[in-house]
Amino acid sequence: MISKIIRHILNGTLLESLRNRENVRKHKKWDEILNSGREFYDMPLSTGTFLRLPLSFGSSKKVYLYDAEKEEVQFVCSSLKTGDVFLDIGAHIGYFTVAASPVVGSIGHVHSFEP
Repeated sequence: MISKIIRHILNGTLLESLRNRENVRKHKKWDEILNSGREFYDMPLSTGTFLRLPLSFGSSKKVYLYDAEKEEVQFVCSSLKTGDVFLDIGAHIGYFTVAASPVVGSIGHVHSFEP
């Protein structure tokens, strides 16, 4: 095992190897979630909220596996403050809506629109 790690360090492939292992774990976990018999999976977000992913919806897998738009959500949340009004135009499954809600707090407002 140590020789594998050293080889990856010397080749500059250690981070890539770790990412691949994490991806395999996430795919296995997603398969477990899909086979759980549930209709939804509540994915925890960094803001302490949960995004309810409908398991029958194809985009849910992408959001779960690839942290879709994670950097954009972090940027939006770092730009908001308590009491702000946030408009999520084209809300899709509500990723930004759910992430922004605890940031603007109970005196702020989040409005989501999906055509």
